[in-house]
Amino acid sequence: MSAHHEVNSLLAQWLQLTQSEADAIQSAAWNRVSDLQTAKASLQSSLTAALQHWTFENGRAELSGDHPFRAQVSRLLSLESRNAQLVATQVRRAHLEMEQRADGLRNLRRLRQSYVHKSDGGLEWYS
Repeated sequence: MSAHHEVNSLLAQWLQLTQSEADAIQSAAWNRVSDLQTAKASLQSSLTAALQHWTFENGRAELSGDHPFRAQVSRLLSLESRNAQLVATQVRRAHLEMEQRADGLRNLRRLRQSYVHKSDGGLEWYS
């Protein structure tokens, strides 16, 4: 397989993982998110090697602004940014939910305390 095809294949795999990651983030499947991030991390070394092979085949010292993978990489960067925003949204939701639960707990404690009779140490009722 040529380096160009290999890079395209690896970028397509990264795209699939990133899209799956978005679904997992939206459904708060954090173990799945972790697994997908691990898969992307292992894919990264293969992608780096394939890109180095491609630059060698094409006689380039580095990927310039006009490389054939520019559109794919730009799309991936955009999707990765969207996933980061999805995570931020989920974190905000979790914080809001925690605050609401804490408020509910405080209200329940206040309500409970309003029904507790305080004694002065002596007998309240004597018959």
